[in-house]
Amino acid sequence: PAWTLDVHLVVGDSPVCSARLDITEEEKTLSRRWVLPGCTSRFSLELSAVKTETLEQELEAITQLMEVETDNKWAVLTAVLLMRALHPAKHEAEIMANLEKLQALDFKRVEYYRDLREFSPPVWPQA
Repeated sequence: PAWTLDVHLVVGDSPVCSARLDITEEEKTLSRRWVLPGCTSRFSLELSAVKTETLEQELEAITQLMEVETDNKWAVLTAVLLMRALHPAKHEAEIMANLEKLQALDFKRVEYYRDLREFSPPVWPQA
C-alpha cells in the first residue's frame, strides 16, 4: 500500500504553502516534500536583517569557493545548510542538486545526505 498526505495552508482565499508526503510500505521510504515559493523556514523568519545579510554574504563566499574547488564536500555541505536556513523553497533545486553531488563525493555520509534530502526543514509562510 501507498499513502499520500497533502497539506495546504490557505490565508483568506489565497494559497500560501503546500506540502506533500508520500509513503510506500514496500520500500519503507518517504518522498521529499514540495512547497510553493512563498514559503521559508521558521528559522529564517526569526533572522534579523543583519543576520540574514551576513548569512547571504557567507553563501556568496562559499559559492565562489565551490567554483574554484568543485569537489570540496565541506563547501557544498555548508552551502546546502545556508540555503536551507535562508530560504529553502527559493533554493530547493540547488539544494537537491548539491545533496546529490554530496552523495557522490562523500560515500561515508550517503545516508546523512539522503536524510537531508528526504526530511527537509518545515516551511512557514513568509511574514
